[in-house]
Amino acid sequence: MANAIKWANENKVPIRPRAGRHSLEVNLSQVNGGIVIDVSKMRKIRSIKNRAA
Repeated sequence: MANAIKWANENKVPIRPRAGRHSLEVNLSQVNGGIVIDVSKMRKIRSIKNRAA
């Protein structure tokens, strides 16, 4: 997942995390011209690097 996020950031590709399989609003799991990353099976976060954008 880290490599996908790094690549998307370097190439200015929008990312949308998806954790659930349902939503009350339409098209929340879609990103025009971007990628959706399913994090529903993710159990924990190893580390967070705080970088100024």
